[in-house]
Amino acid sequence: MPGGRVNLNPSRGSDLTLILAAPPDRGGGVGGFDPVERALRRPAKYWKGSPDDTISLDCIIDLDAIGGPSVERRLRVLRDMGQPGDEEEPPTIRLDGDVWDHDKTITWVMDGLTHGERLWNPDGTLRRQAVKIDLSRFEDVAEIKAIRVRSTRKGGKRRKRTAIARGNDTLRSIALRELGDATRWKDLLRWNKKKLKGVDPDARLRSGTHISIR
Repeated sequence: MPGGRVNLNPSRGSDLTLILAAPPDRGGGVGGFDPVERALRRPAKYWKGSPDDTISLDCIIDLDAIGGPSVERRLRVLRDMGQPGDEEEPPTIRLDGDVWDHDKTITWVMDGLTHGERLWNPDGTLRRQAVKIDLSRFEDVAEIKAIRVRSTRKGGKRRKRTAIARGNDTLRSIALRELGDATRWKDLLRWNKKKLKGVDPDARLRSGTHISIR
């Protein structure tokens, strides 16, 4: 697959074709068992859940091989795929070209962009740029179904309860699941000032984090 091409097709903005410098580095999607230690016996295992699908693409932007817009312009297009712009969040991405057929059916988002070696033209413009693109599978928070929460009031007082972060939970997804409204992540921050101070509502929480709900 080295020498092949990959096409990045964002949900908004311009498509981009890049040269693959190496086969895609694919991770996640399978497994998901966690061991439980047992004295004098082999560890038992339980199914925790499917790990996140990830893929890393080592690519090259080379005008001699691809032609078209300048390397600088292509880099701006690539960067825009990981930036929200005027929207609340960056675009989603679909892959095409020399990648596994299954990965073409997955909707991705950009998690990282690293610039590598570069080659300059005599006039100071870029002729060649190596980049590494990290993508992960996109799961829309809106697809999480809110659950009904029974009243915990007793004797006129509200009883506290606790939510435990799991998998790829964020404050926004927990607010949707536990309170029925994703915008109530601010309430979770207010109720857990010390523990969640400065936490981004869309940042993944450490699995097992206890969050008080009042």
